[in-house]
Amino acid sequence: MNIVEKLSEEDMFGRFYLKKVPDEGPYKNYHMSLKAVRPLVKSSDWMRAVTGYYINAPVTRDMVRLSFFTSHPKETKKVVERFISEHKIEQAQEPELPHAAVISQLYGGEEIRFRRLLALSTLIMLDVIESDPLYSRLLFATFRYYFMSLREPYEKHFLKAFEKKSPTYRSLSEQDKHQFWLDLKHWPNPPQVDWIHLPVNMVLGCDINSFGKWQEFISSNYTLSPKDIDYMLEAQGLKIPGNWQP
Repeated sequence: MNIVEKLSEEDMFGRFYLKKVPDEGPYKNYHMSLKAVRPLVKSSDWMRAVTGYYINAPVTRDMVRLSFFTSHPKETKKVVERFISEHKIEQAQEPELPHAAVISQLYGGEEIRFRRLLALSTLIMLDVIESDPLYSRLLFATFRYYFMSLREPYEKHFLKAFEKKSPTYRSLSEQDKHQFWLDLKHWPNPPQVDWIHLPVNMVLGCDINSFGKWQEFISSNYTLSPKDIDYMLEAQGLKIPGNWQP
C-alpha cells in the first residue's frame, strides 16, 4: 500500500505556523525551524493524528508552514502543542483551524492526486534534507535556476539523489514511482505555478516568485539571467561550486 493512500478528499485541512526561537531572520530561521520540526512530523503521535501533511515556507521565509490533513483535529492540536511546549518553538501565527477545503482549485482541480503529491513529495524531501541539508539545497537550486530551462525529464536531475538518499522513494512500487514523476511534472496552469513549486519552496525556503521574478521566468521560456541567479543565490546564502553535480 502506498504510504499516502489513507488520504481522502473528506479529510479536513489546517495549518500551523512554527518558528524556532531565538529568531535569526529569513532563510536561516526557516531552515532552523524545519530542522526543529522534523522530530514532530516523524513522531508516531503525529502520524496517528494526521492522514498526511506538507511543509513550505510562507512569504516571510522565517518560519515553517505545516499544512495537514486530518479526521482528528483535536488530537492533532494536542500533539503539536505538547511538542512545541517541550522545545524552543513558538506558534508564530494563529493556526488555521481544520476545515473542509479543496486545495487544488487553483491547480487543476484534481484534489486527491494533488494531496497525495504534496504529502509524498514532502516525505521524500525530508529524507534528502535529513541525509545532507546543503546537498539538498544545491540539488534544488541547480534544478530551478539551471536544469529546468533545458526542458528535460525531471528524473535526469533527481533520480540518483532520490534513490540514494530517500527510503521513502525506494519503498514505492514501480507503478507508484511512475505516478510520482508524472504528477511532479504535470502543469495544470503554467502561467501561475507548477507542481514542483512545493518541493522547491520547501527545500530552499523560497522560489523564484518569492523574488518577484516569476512572470519574467515564464515569459523567457523558463530561463533566468546570470545576474538574477546570483541575486537569488546570494539572498539565500548559497554558492554553487562550478563543477557541482547531483
